[in-house]
Amino acid sequence: MRKRFLHSFILPALILAAGAAATGCSVKEDREPCPAVLHVSYAGRPEVAPVVGLMAWDGVTERFRTAVDFARHTPYWDKMVRKGVLDLAAWNAGTQVSANGRHVLIPVGSQCDSLYAFHTIVDATGEDAYAEVSLLKQFATVTVVFGSLSGGLDGSVLVVGGNTCGFDLADLSPVPGTFRFEPRPEAGASSVSFRVPRQSDDSLTLSGIVGGVEISPIPLGRYITLMGYDWTEPELRDITVRIDLVIGNIRIDVEEWEDGAWFDLVQL
Repeated sequence: MRKRFLHSFILPALILAAGAAATGCSVKEDREPCPAVLHVSYAGRPEVAPVVGLMAWDGVTERFRTAVDFARHTPYWDKMVRKGVLDLAAWNAGTQVSANGRHVLIPVGSQCDSLYAFHTIVDATGEDAYAEVSLLKQFATVTVVFGSLSGGLDGSVLVVGGNTCGFDLADLSPVPGTFRFEPRPEAGASSVSFRVPRQSDDSLTLSGIVGGVEISPIPLGRYITLMGYDWTEPELRDITVRIDLVIGNIRIDVEEWEDGAWFDLVQL
């Protein structure tokens, strides 16, 4: 009679334990919800290496931060996470992320990195959750071409300034702060290029000494805004600025737009 009682007790207990193990839970873990499995795939893009930084958090608690080589993890990279609703952020490898994990900041004196990033909300309340990372271009390359210059920009000193110093991984919005960079033209060149982050206002300026003449800050941000450029677009387009200091005009052209526009050059 006793053996029958033990057998009838042990068998259901073993079945319960096996079921808990299959779902990643222990019968002793009654204080935490069973984990979910997060399956992350990468859409890829040719100009970005397949090594991607990933970070997830719920509320204010960071759940994980890692780098994943999606060339070695196809079709999914899998991670067990606590069940709930997660913020998932991704960025291209080599991008420096701040200690609090939310901001990508540009040091004063540097231009913006070639930043590609992604953010989404993941419902991980079930046993499995899926997310596809699609990195979007978070910077604009600005090329400034000077006309009516003999000898190009040799000996010139240019300074780019602005009020945006990075972006927030939580929503890819601009982070306010000092941006300052001195682009250096190649020998004999009449143009310079530099990268700027997504802007929050029209504070972007260009100043310095060109052709031996000191120029007051040129409000590049205002002209770009007048052109109709939208800094809130999911992906930022590159910009070409043509400046003629002799004639006193400036032209703005945007990548893939059919027409540019000329404006009278007004310095601050």
